[in-house]
Amino acid sequence: MTVKLEKLSEEEIYAFMLSNSRSFDPPLDQRVDVEQYSSKLAKHATHFIQKDETTGELMSLAACYFNDSEKKKSYLSFICVQKDHLGSGLGKALLEEVISYGKRKGFRELELEVDNSNFRAIKMYSKMDFFEIDQVDNSLIMRKKL
Repeated sequence: MTVKLEKLSEEEIYAFMLSNSRSFDPPLDQRVDVEQYSSKLAKHATHFIQKDETTGELMSLAACYFNDSEKKKSYLSFICVQKDHLGSGLGKALLEEVISYGKRKGFRELELEVDNSNFRAIKMYSKMDFFEIDQVDNSLIMRKKL
């Protein structure tokens, strides 16, 4: 499945987040104001997506900030694969493209925050050389050197 760099609208991000909210624990719409969050990501983040080649349906989305050009630090703010496609390698492919893009743009680090009960994601991040740098409430802050 091809990962594409494609700027999504606020409405597209909002719809994807709402339809996949229950994939998060606790559900995304119980943790953040999804409308505000999707607006912020639409305006300021770089979007990486995978669509079903037949239907055009959005299957996965990663939104990352590449705006700290002084410290060369990037931040993965959101990553989600539709529940039907978990375990298919879409998340790994998406993250590999985020990492590759960051390297091409000269960034040296990629950070992310993950719920400490999301063992599947933590395992994937660890396999991809992310390491824990902090714990905040129920989340782990992880970093990868690019």
